[in-house]
Amino acid sequence: MANRQDKRGRSKGGSPFLMLHYYLLDSDAWRALSAVEQRTYVALARRHNGTNNGFISFSVREGAEAFKVSKNTVSRALQRLAEVGFIEVTQGGSFNRKVRHATEYRLTNYVCNKSGKLPSKAFMRWRPGTTTEKNTVSSQTSTVPVVTP
Repeated sequence: MANRQDKRGRSKGGSPFLMLHYYLLDSDAWRALSAVEQRTYVALARRHNGTNNGFISFSVREGAEAFKVSKNTVSRALQRLAEVGFIEVTQGGSFNRKVRHATEYRLTNYVCNKSGKLPSKAFMRWRPGTTTEKNTVSSQTSTVPVVTP
């Protein structure tokens, strides 16, 4: 069997991998995400190479093509990931005739290589009901008085 380390003791070869920690997968925030939102996070995390956090670019067009969903769905997924605390926008993107620039993101569970911020892990502080939930019915009763004969 061949030695898989170079002369400095660092591994060589091997395929890249994505590590999702149990604390992330067991968090309330992760469980509250839809499948498209989880897949969007994995796509962003896959682009992280250890030295580019804060410079991770991802456009809704790329996501829509990769996931076979609409651009609006990917846009909502990115907004939700930021709302829950998994990602932060470090530089807004634009799409006009002269400049095409995708938004750059930072994963909050790693040190930001752009600004030097420590991991905030904001998603660990998120609790259900702390943000506006869609498609929910209010539990308030009617305020119309009931008139009896």
